Amino acid sequence: MNAKRRKLNSEDVSASEFVFQSFKTEDYLAILKDLSFIKQKFCKTKIDDESKNEQILSQIFVLVDLFYKIVNNNEYNADKQQSKVLQEAISIIANLCYYSSAAKLYMSKARNPAILFSTLEQLLKKDNVLDKIKNNILRLVGNLILAPCTMVYFTTNDTLLSKIADFLGAEDENQKENAIKIFKNFASMKFPAAFLNNSAIQRIGEMILVEEQITKYKEDLIKILYFTFSYMKTVAGKQLAITQCPTLLLSKLQGYVNEETEDSEWSRCICSILNKSHDVREAIGTSGLISFIDNGKECLSFWKVLSYFAQDAWGRVTLREYSGLDLIINHLLTSNDVVEKCLLYEALRHFIHDSVGIAYLCMKGDLFRPEFIERIVRTQII
Repeated sequence: MNAKRRKLNSEDVSASEFVFQSFKTEDYLAILKDLSFIKQKFCKTKIDDESKNEQILSQIFVLVDLFYKIVNNNEYNADKQQSKVLQEAISIIANLCYYSSAAKLYMSKARNPAILFSTLEQLLKKDNVLDKIKNNILRLVGNLILAPCTMVYFTTNDTLLSKIADFLGAEDENQKENAIKIFKNFASMKFPAAFLNNSAIQRIGEMILVEEQITKYKEDLIKILYFTFSYMKTVAGKQLAITQCPTLLLSKLQGYVNEETEDSEWSRCICSILNKSHDVREAIGTSGLISFIDNGKECLSFWKVLSYFAQDAWGRVTLREYSGLDLIINHLLTSNDVVEKCLLYEALRHFIHDSVGIAYLCMKGDLFRPEFIERIVRTQII
């Protein structure tokens, strides 16, 4: 072995020749040693050198061969050495795809890429596959979706994305982190199709129910929610509404309002969700809105929420019957804040299209001074 390693370091023999010969054997201990060598040689820094990229392509070739060789062996789950080899092989492929664009390009052309990615999906679905192997597969997927040449194989594979979405609720923190990274990358690339036919947003909603998850993954969760409610608010709203998350979000917003931290990222995110999703507002319901009216502190976020619920017929009824509309009118007549007035004008514009609402407004004589009527009719919130 030492002689072989010395030969490897010479200029006459490439790394690929040595590794290819080693991987043809059934000596898995020797293969593990060689995999460790590859990891040390190629998986430490970003690779821009063209000659080194050629070496990497040869490594990827034999590693993918090794991957198929072990996966196609039905006994590999019972063999700890083979499982370890599979774990290391996928880990190295993931590292190479992270550091080398040439490696990503190869993965998009490796024999039949659809079969390769389908095999990864099957491994994720198996209960008897080691968690570390699944972690490495998720890490590999996270690196591959950053390249357009390989991303297409995931965006057209709904079953694979559905399985990855399931890992958002995994007990293993590494699996959860890798799954979050994958969907955050999809959000960063503004690719809503990745969220359409799976339960990713529902899983995100379930994560929000756990306070420590909110603290740990705050930035990632906010980024995903902002993106999905900007580009696919109907689908995202329906998924989020079937969890207990909407009620919790309104409760959190009320807490931020009362603590005068309404300008936090979470406050802005929650307001955006309430504004864009009818389903989320429906999930909160009349009781949630009444509680917010009774216990909320009057501030910009408070007026935003009342304005958003005025978009729905049942919301207007609740606001009218539980003093919310009176609060809007009284504040409109006394406030000097331009932003608040714009929000309140927008809320009243919804009542104007409601026969009972307009009748109620007609009872408020001060509201119908000419200058107020003109502003209400012409106000547009952008």
